[in-house]
Amino acid sequence: MMKKNKNQLKIPNIYQGIDISQLTRPNPTTDKLKDSQIRKITKFSDEYMKFLDNVKIAPDVVKSIYETCVEKNLDIRNYYSNEDKTAFALVKRGKRPLREGMRLLYAHTDSPCLRAKVNAPLLEWDPEEQPLHTGVEIDTFSYGGINPHQWTGKSLKLKGWAIINGKRKEINLPVYSPEICAHTDTRGEQRIEFKEAHTEESIDLITGYKNVKSLLNKLRFKGKEDFARARLFIVPDSKSRRIGPHYIVGYGHDNKSGIFTSVEAFLESNPEYTSMIFGFDKEEAGSKGPGGAQSKFFDRVFNTVLLKQGVIKSLEDLTEALRLDIFSKSIAINADVDVGATNREVDNVDSYSVAKLGYGTFINCVDGFSDGDQISPALIDKIMNLFKGKDIVFQPIGSSLPADRAHYETTMNCFFSDRGIPTINIGVATGCLHSPEEIIHEGDLFNAFKAYKEILR
Repeated sequence: MMKKNKNQLKIPNIYQGIDISQLTRPNPTTDKLKDSQIRKITKFSDEYMKFLDNVKIAPDVVKSIYETCVEKNLDIRNYYSNEDKTAFALVKRGKRPLREGMRLLYAHTDSPCLRAKVNAPLLEWDPEEQPLHTGVEIDTFSYGGINPHQWTGKSLKLKGWAIINGKRKEINLPVYSPEICAHTDTRGEQRIEFKEAHTEESIDLITGYKNVKSLLNKLRFKGKEDFARARLFIVPDSKSRRIGPHYIVGYGHDNKSGIFTSVEAFLESNPEYTSMIFGFDKEEAGSKGPGGAQSKFFDRVFNTVLLKQGVIKSLEDLTEALRLDIFSKSIAINADVDVGATNREVDNVDSYSVAKLGYGTFINCVDGFSDGDQISPALIDKIMNLFKGKDIVFQPIGSSLPADRAHYETTMNCFFSDRGIPTINIGVATGCLHSPEEIIHEGDLFNAFKAYKEILR
């Protein structure tokens, strides 16, 4: 009897006789496009890949956006950032008065990674054990939801900043996250549970320095206490790259794709309504803090715009009724990513509701879950009608999770819908979300840009 190859494609009876080598996986965003249109998408995504490789952490994003604004001759009086330079805002005055509402696009500047602990340096003190170690290591914890096993056996970078005696020092240090050698790994033999075998606490980084003093000198720290004055992130030391003609693999699509597309749309816009672009910090850790979507950063910028445009003469004139009236006439778009399916057999997803790579920018229409996003059908209708006939490829999606796991999905939407601003999530489907390297389709990226541009127009 012939042994069945487990990797052989299983062809349902109704498809017997079809030449499966001719089957094509559709990509509606790029299928049937002219060469000139493909070149335009490729040029756009090439610029995005350059951006992605240069903005590993939030301050990198804010610095890059500022430099872009200067290069494009944007009035920097309409550029705002928080004290730590981890969040930013851009503003353009519209043709209509601000009292008639505004258009708000917001994304987040941070991405899932590792963080260095306050007392980070580790060193084996036992003289008999010291030769078994590589020297000083950095103790870490996770920032945002990660799978710990994905962060071992990798070249990484320690990036961030420290404030010492009032002066800011930038940190950039190559490190390595080791993994157990396959020849000596006994975790399987000991039947250790997967989560116990791969814990966040076990991720300690090799610095290559033989003692703490030499590491401190490299970091320009005077003592170990300077780690407490620093914010240090550990990110992949890798470059983005193309897979096939249209897929892009790289670190930080979540949510550098939202930052790039919304800012590019903003720079090319001649808005009807006053338009604001926000890059918030700390989304991966709850959106709190000085630059988070839950913070007062948005309110301070909004109040400043009210004063600049003469809607109020002083902050004493600002009433809650005025704020709510402007908010109710506005639209806010959360330019964040969502789960993009890459393998139905592995990903625990609702295959009918999850976003698909290559099918256009998604419009997340999920509604009704307890404590989750609440999206108005009137807003969904307005957005869909706006896109139709504008050569924008889009896909309506719901919760990516099966029904018994989808009850508590929340996003940054909540912080703006709670302010009284009609809000919806429109963005780029991202496969392998929260891993050190994620994957997107450049057609989705370009259609998100076109969608945001149309919303601002």
